[in-house]
Amino acid sequence: MARGLRDSLASVSRRASTTPDGTRAEPRADTAAAPALDVGGLQRARRRSLPQEITDQLLRLIADGPAPEHRLPAERVLAERFGVSRTSLREALSVLSEWRVIVTRGKTKYGVVARAHAQLATRFTDTETERTLLTDPLEARFMVEPAIAARAAGRATSEDLDEVERWLTLMEEAAARGESAIAYDSAFHVAIARATGNSTLVQVVRALTEALQDSRLRAYDPSDAAQVGITDHREILDAMRAHDAPRARRTMRKHLTHVEGLLRASLASGAGEP
Repeated sequence: MARGLRDSLASVSRRASTTPDGTRAEPRADTAAAPALDVGGLQRARRRSLPQEITDQLLRLIADGPAPEHRLPAERVLAERFGVSRTSLREALSVLSEWRVIVTRGKTKYGVVARAHAQLATRFTDTETERTLLTDPLEARFMVEPAIAARAAGRATSEDLDEVERWLTLMEEAAARGESAIAYDSAFHVAIARATGNSTLVQVVRALTEALQDSRLRAYDPSDAAQVGITDHREILDAMRAHDAPRARRTMRKHLTHVEGLLRASLASGAGEP
């Protein structure tokens, strides 16, 4: 896999448009260059089901990447590596785009590691995939987010608290319409980190929410999960408004425990679609 790392921790927009080849175009919030995807491990596709085999190989290759995203080679290079026509290659790329494992910005395609992990989790049940997708990111969240909530409770200004509440309100409104509120949930957590006044913590929380983003999209039942999140978030915000750091820490831990339970139950049942 590519060794050069320039981690991009900014959130990627969830609204995608479609390019002429059927893949989805997605804008990027920053300009950091993603490392190129090393395709040296690809094997020439067999003739049994070319698009499916290409899809499987690319999915695993992207998931193995050490950086959050990787820049894919040109279609010509990929087609030559697989020994297939561009038509077969584009069919596989279209599938990966529908799963949002591949996104297009301008004329360049990128493989998103967290989304590849989420796809693999729905198809395979090996322990390592679950660890990478769920256990490790949640362990990190338990280590840092309660402490961040406590620090934010002590430092938050009225403007900071209003921003946190704004995302909670948007989450409530989305849930009332029966829409997914996960993007607002993520923004709520980032706003808490911002209330600490520590820009490094903002980047850390962004990275953690991105690591879990697609597994949550796949695993959560929108209405049930949103209601759990809304209730928990309201308690966290109340603790922050009271500038009660110990209570903010406790309520954040309780929230993360609920999140872990929802994810584990959903992954165990194999429920959810992208």
